[in-house]
Amino acid sequence: MKHRLKPVLALLLLLALALCPAAAAKPKATEAPEEQKKARLIAHRGGARWPENSLEAFEKFPSTGADAVELDVRSTKDGAQVVLHDEDITVKGEAYVVAEQTLTEIRALVPKMCTLDEALDVIAPSGKDIYLHLKETADGEKCARAVMDPGLQSRAFYFSRTEPQLEQVYAADPEAKLGLSFKKEGKAIGKSVEKKVKKLHLSFLVVHKDSVYTKLVKYWHKREIEVVTWTVNDRMDAKWLGKKGVDAMITDDPGKIKGAL
Repeated sequence: MKHRLKPVLALLLLLALALCPAAAAKPKATEAPEEQKKARLIAHRGGARWPENSLEAFEKFPSTGADAVELDVRSTKDGAQVVLHDEDITVKGEAYVVAEQTLTEIRALVPKMCTLDEALDVIAPSGKDIYLHLKETADGEKCARAVMDPGLQSRAFYFSRTEPQLEQVYAADPEAKLGLSFKKEGKAIGKSVEKKVKKLHLSFLVVHKDSVYTKLVKYWHKREIEVVTWTVNDRMDAKWLGKKGVDAMITDDPGKIKGAL
């Protein structure tokens, strides 16, 4: 009986293979993962080699190998958009709130300070991208107009910790690339953040380097949102963040960090 079954089983096996050729195919080799793209490097306030947020820095930052430049924008009392990081400035021991000074008064206090228009004029010839950090007093609409008038909107990225500035930019330019920035301890993942991403029409998030982890990057990449991190000045940090898959790093020393990626 056993001898009779063997030919029958062999015949059934041949018939099954004929009807289902895919079953005889060799299993496909596991595809190699895509090569990790190098993170873009953004010169923080123009880079540390020159006075921060200065025309000199905006003119020379390309020499560091940076892919883009970051600058800070605030409003003066008379509505000018000036490139200054701090809420107030101290001159000869006396503090002056930027938002309470006119453009003329600010120029007298900080002669080398530049307006957003002046900064963009210097950056434009470089062909590099521009990350505008809109501070709490910045006028988003005026910033967007300053970018659009010379035709730089394809190279501009706007980010802020405050929502009104981003809403103003979007009203002026619905195609603008917008990002929300988080404090070092701020939660940059989850449904509540996802709601903000949709509400503000965001395309990227700016997260402190110490708050970046693999799950966060994968979470936002799955939703087609880029992750930018700040401020990366250590080569080991850069290597670690690069492996996590961040899309861009804001750094004071692009040349040093570029060699680590």
